Amino acid sequence: MKNNIETFEEELNSIIEICDEKIKHYKALLEEYQMIKGSALSLLNLNNNTKRKVVSLIDALKQLKYRLYALMESENAEHED
Repeated sequence: MKNNIETFEEELNSIIEICDEKIKHYKALLEEYQMIKGSALSLLNLNNNTKRKVVSLIDALKQLKYRLYALMESENAEHED
């Protein structure tokens, strides 16, 4: 009986060790995933900020273009008069 209990304890300890190793492995994978996810979110945020800045720049350039056209037209109108 005592021998059976010792064998059972050894098997149980072996199972616990395997489970502990699996848990450590999955925790490491989870930490790596969290780092990758954080990096991806940072890049996405940077991309969104860049898009906003580019759109603002394009709008400003369009306004400048229209102002230049208006100035050129007013210059042409003055020369025609």
